[in-house]
Formats: sequence, C-alpha cells, structure tokens
Amino acid sequence: MSVNRIDETRKQFLHNSDLYRQARPIISNLLSNILHPREKQGPFPTPHELFQMNCVDIYEKWKEIVELSNILGDMKRDVKYSTEKHKSIGKMLWFMGLVESLGNALADMVLILFIANGKAVHTRLPYVKHVNSFSELTQLDLDFKLNFLKEEKVSVISKILNLELRNAIADLKFSVDENGIVNDRGNNVIQIDQHITDFWVGVDTLMILFEDLEFPRWLETISYVKMIS
Repeated sequence: MSVNRIDETRKQFLHNSDLYRQARPIISNLLSNILHPREKQGPFPTPHELFQMNCVDIYEKWKEIVELSNILGDMKRDVKYSTEKHKSIGKMLWFMGLVESLGNALADMVLILFIANGKAVHTRLPYVKHVNSFSELTQLDLDFKLNFLKEEKVSVISKILNLELRNAIADLKFSVDENGIVNDRGNNVIQIDQHITDFWVGVDTLMILFEDLEFPRWLETISYVKMIS
C-alpha cells in the first residue's frame, strides 16, 4: 500500500528539506542491517531473522498508518465550526488526537527498526521486559518513545511528537477567546495552525522516506510469501 495522499510537489519540497536529509541516512542504515542477511553469531536471532519473524505485523502496521493518514488528512479539510472559538478548540483537540494516534504509530514504526537492530528497549512496571513486538510497545509512554528517538538523533520525531503542546491540551492548560486566539497559561499565543503544519511535515517526511527506500514494497512481498507458504 502506497501513500497516494502526498502529491509530487509536496514530495519535492520534503526531499529538499533538512529533516529528510538528516533522517535518510539513519533510516537507510537501519533497513540495510535488517533487510540483508548477516552471519549468525550465538543463539540469538540476527536482525534479519528477527525482522523476518515480525514482517507481517510490521506490514499491517504500515497499512494502518497509510489509511489513518489519509482519513485524518481529509478530516482537516472537511470539518466545519459554528464560531472561531469552536474552531480553535476543535483544532487543539484534533492536534492531540493526531499525536496520540498517527504520531504514536509512526514512532512505533521507527522504534521497531531500532529494536531489530539490537537496541535494547524495555517495558517498565510492573516488571521489566525486553520489547520485541508492536503489542509490547503499547506499554511504553510517549515521553519514553520521544526521548529514545531523540537520543538516536531522529530529529524528525520532535515534529511528530510535540508532547509539550499535547500535554498542555490534555491538562486544559490553555484558553481561547471569542476570536479564536489560543493562549497558554503564560498568556503566550499558541500558533496551533503552525503546529499542525509541522506535524504533517514530520509525518509526510517519514512516510515518503520509507517509500523512497522501498521498505513498504519489501514488506508486502515478504508478507505475501509468508502467508502463502
């Protein structure tokens, strides 16, 4: 399943961005280690073997991300509001939903690549467990995921997981006047439209990067072979 929502003009813009240039070598290296078999050393699976075992689930996650991005992309154009105040509140709540749904899913997609490359990711309480699957990633909070990926120099994730704003919205630490102007508790204006734009820049950058590296095509091929074998 490919990303049809992003047109060629936007792809060209993103290809020329610093975010894309910074992220490409990181993601490319992760995929290179996974997609090409390495000599097995010791009793544990190689990154290639681990990824082969989980590729069907990973492909299903990719399809969910593509579908979700298309649906949410349509929603931002179609929603109507009765007043400017309602419109701004709707945008704030919509932004929180974007982070927790599509943002969270894409973060998991990148995290699973690091895990398959041997990076240790562990669940927290009630007991510590090494994470090896998407279902186990649900036990990790967004703060952990953001900090982990920032430490790995995946700077695009900061566009996708803006947790400072997400948390302010969740805790209702903002106000909206009758003209639709949004302010934080310090009376600083929150440019919600810009934050939403930044979110989609981050999301689209990662999605076209995966496609440029032919990752979805590889997942589809391997998943098909596994399902018929």
